Amino acid sequence: MNGKPMTPPETDIHWVKASIAGLAACLVGIGVARFAYSPLLPMVIAAGWFDAGDAAYLGAANLAGYLAGALSARWVGTKMPVKTAVPLMMLICGLSFATCAVPAPFAWFFVWRFAGGVAGGVIMILSASAVLGRVPPARRGLAGGIVFTGVGVGIALGGIIVPLLASFDLGVTWAALAVACGLVLLLSWPLWRQMDEPSQNDNTTAKLIQHDDRSLYVLYAIYTMAAIGLVAPMVFLADYVARSLNMGVAGAGIVWVTFGVGALFGAIGTGRLADAIGFRNAIVLAVLIEIATVAAIPFAGNGPFLYVGALITGALVPGIVPLAAGRSHILAGDDPARRMRAWSRATTGFSVGQAAAGYLLSFIYDVTGRHDLLFFISAAVAVIALALVLVPSLNPEPKDERL
Repeated sequence: MNGKPMTPPETDIHWVKASIAGLAACLVGIGVARFAYSPLLPMVIAAGWFDAGDAAYLGAANLAGYLAGALSARWVGTKMPVKTAVPLMMLICGLSFATCAVPAPFAWFFVWRFAGGVAGGVIMILSASAVLGRVPPARRGLAGGIVFTGVGVGIALGGIIVPLLASFDLGVTWAALAVACGLVLLLSWPLWRQMDEPSQNDNTTAKLIQHDDRSLYVLYAIYTMAAIGLVAPMVFLADYVARSLNMGVAGAGIVWVTFGVGALFGAIGTGRLADAIGFRNAIVLAVLIEIATVAAIPFAGNGPFLYVGALITGALVPGIVPLAAGRSHILAGDDPARRMRAWSRATTGFSVGQAAAGYLLSFIYDVTGRHDLLFFISAAVAVIALALVLVPSLNPEPKDERL
């Protein structure tokens, strides 16, 4: 013992630093490693590296890797401390771009896109649990918003880098994204080295209602369906704009930057909303907006609503995550191990849904060549999430959820 008193979570300024470290990890592991491929997709096809079908399957490979990462994250957490594991995963994400900077067989790209997804899944579980485990309930929405804002920052970063380098060799763009990942890792390294394991002495949530596992499993289903509802804009929006709307790579880049701008503010916005009205009510509102927006994008053409739709769906991609994370921590009660298990299961459901939807939508596009069907299918699945969250008996609301 060093004789220093334990600082109560409510007054511990270190959770702010932890949140910033989590932001950096999500920036690399999710924002860049996954979403930078969307504006790259039409460039990969145009450069002749892969045809449209194979290029789409490479996008889905990252989703499959994310599932594997989510399933293995708890095991990784038992083998090394989070302050070592998360930077290591960030390094793998950078390597997943560096190794794709030259033309290579499909299998090589698939392996590294998959590896980047694995690293992202591990980052999502370990970094979120490390941060939220040390945050007082009244700040949980804000802290989650800070962490998952990293997704939006990464999306915006990819949306800026890829169009700027579109006139250069495609390999230069892959390499630039690798360098960006490396720089973020170096800048956040001191914060991660200072990261201790979450305190096990946090009794601030003891007063929260302990729900049975049924409520948690319903949450997993809601989160999964809502995640599937966002697959079409996540994976295919840039390609839809570039080729179906005939706006080219430059036009797709502008729309994707708009998507990224929305993502910059989505997590903070929904996190603050949840602190104000409760996590369940915030989920209802978010899913309603998701359904309306995703279903409307195919009707927008190249008009103003295309950009509005990109902005809103961009905000929802990271915005739905702190809502699910905060809700899972509430339903899991004050047991840190149960919290991590709940968040791991929620993320696994999210990963299974997105991986399956990614491959299914890629197959549907490969067969039909129609982007609009992908958006309609995604919106229809989100309707299931809304139906589940609106059943009060399946989603009991603690009176003190916002504390």
